[in-house]
Amino acid sequence: MINTKTSKSNWGKYSVTNQKQELARQAMYKSAEVRQKAGIANNQAISIYDLCHKLGITVRFVDISMEGMYLGGQKPTFLLSALRPLPRRNFTCAHELGIMFLVTMQNLTN
Repeated sequence: MINTKTSKSNWGKYSVTNQKQELARQAMYKSAEVRQKAGIANNQAISIYDLCHKLGITVRFVDISMEGMYLGGQKPTFLLSALRPLPRRNFTCAHELGIMFLVTMQNLTN
């Protein structure tokens, strides 16, 4: 579980390096939590699209001239560019998942 006691208001007591280390620590714990929630072992490869499906996230491929975007709300949705190569779409989907959890973590600590 993430230490939600480290809020934005506490960042002032950390140096920039320590802020980055704290954020990386929180991300590591969150990724382990998400793997556990989805029933994915730490040594098991992840299909980002299967993971999104298990987490109840809708992924749509659309003709947009940007990489992708996260639409929050009760039914989170990722819009990914169908114009990009598959490896880039995979990366962008994982990126949007990270953004979604970062926003969630920030909302919990505020």
